[in-house]
Amino acid sequence: MQLVRSGWPYLSDDELLLDLVDGSVEARGFRSFFAVSAGQHEPFKHCFEPETIPGSQRTETTLPRVLLFMRLTDDQDSRFAKLTQSETMARLIRACPWATYDIAIAGANLELLSALARQASGFDLHAGLDLLEPDHAAELFLKALRAS
Repeated sequence: MQLVRSGWPYLSDDELLLDLVDGSVEARGFRSFFAVSAGQHEPFKHCFEPETIPGSQRTETTLPRVLLFMRLTDDQDSRFAKLTQSETMARLIRACPWATYDIAIAGANLELLSALARQASGFDLHAGLDLLEPDHAAELFLKALRAS
């Protein structure tokens, strides 16, 4: 939400479709709306279109440059740790274990994930409480883009 409010292009909530196009991985948003809850103890999520936020801009596709593998912490400050290409590939496989379940398509899935690990810089993001501060997420993610 903070990133959309800060004018970052919006692709999707939490699901992406990946496609290998001429040797590059292209990401396409799976759905256009956000589903958010107002708090930890609220049982229902509220859905809304990001286009309703002034200054927001939705993009249909992008070529990923940065991959963030997030861990929530109780620390005050968030921090990044840059991953090697092989560490990034290992994280992608852990994040997408289903990619190897079907032997008929496992090779193509692993080829796509491997291309993504080569194309984008991977980072561990230890997400602290500071990400809840207004506009802090945008500043923090700009650091990752600059480091990539």
